[in-house]
Amino acid sequence: MRGWSADRWIATGTGALALWFMWSAWNLPRFRLTTVIDAHVFPLVVGAAMFVFSVLLWVQSGARRREASVAWAGMDLRRGALLAILTLLYIVVLEPLGYLLSTFVFLLLAPAALGWRRWWVSAVVALLFAGGTYYLFSSVLLVPLPRGILPL
Repeated sequence: MRGWSADRWIATGTGALALWFMWSAWNLPRFRLTTVIDAHVFPLVVGAAMFVFSVLLWVQSGARRREASVAWAGMDLRRGALLAILTLLYIVVLEPLGYLLSTFVFLLLAPAALGWRRWWVSAVVALLFAGGTYYLFSSVLLVPLPRGILPL
C-alpha cells in the first residue's frame, strides 16, 4: 500500500462508494405492481457502471506504477477541498434559497473553484442548466422542487 498511486487510491474509494450506492439502490422500496423497470433499476445500472470504471482505473494504474509522492505532487488538493465545501454549502442552501437560485450559484462557482476563468461561459451554462432542469422537473415531470425565495 506504500507504493499506491493516486489513481489506485481514487479507484479504491470510488469502488467502495459504488458498492455502497448499489446496496442502497437495492434497498429502495419496490412497487406492489409487477413491473420490469422499478425505482432501483437505474441507480443499480449507474452503480454497476461506476464500479466497472473504478476496477478499470485500478487495473490500469497498476500497469503504470509510480511512486505515491510523485503522483500526489501535481495535485492541488485545495481546489478539491473548496469544491467539497461548495457542494456541502449547496446542500445546506438548497431548501431555503430554492433549486433554481442555489443551482445557478453553485454551477457558477464550481468551475471557478476548479480553475475555470471564463465567467460568461459558466454563467450561460449555469443559467441554461438550472432553468432547463427546473422546467423539466416542475412542468414536464411534475416533480416539485424547492421554490425558495423566488416567486415561481
